[in-house]
Amino acid sequence: MQLVLTGFVPLLAKIVIADNFSSSLSFGDRFSTINIYGKGGLIENMYFVFIVHAFLTPLVTILDPTYFYEKWLQKKGADTDYCDKMTQRQAHRFFEGIDMDMADKYATLIRTILLASFYAPAIPFALIFSLLGLLLTYWTDKVGNFQYFFQSN
Repeated sequence: MQLVLTGFVPLLAKIVIADNFSSSLSFGDRFSTINIYGKGGLIENMYFVFIVHAFLTPLVTILDPTYFYEKWLQKKGADTDYCDKMTQRQAHRFFEGIDMDMADKYATLIRTILLASFYAPAIPFALIFSLLGLLLTYWTDKVGNFQYFFQSN
């Protein structure tokens, strides 16, 4: 579904918009009026999509507000007598990390690969942006929400 929404909805929107503005043309001439490569066309829009997906997905992983909220609760809880009254199970649950949604991670990976494969003939930089995005996503998932930087020695 991510692939359809990211890659094919802009393409269909360009076709529908061109179809609405050129309804007096024949079927074959309608497709010649679609703005694919021109200014404000589909390819220009997809450049923006590739750049945003390359940097926004890792940035959202790093700056996850739920992670910082849980870290704040853990620090606040560790400073009070609340930890002394916890059972071992409650302590494990309280101090564990954030759950990682692997289905979402795989969907993002597959969307990135298929989207780059679909648009690579028209946008060669799509492969570079996608590879950069995958590397940044891997690094942020590996390091994980600044956990590396916040670990106590």
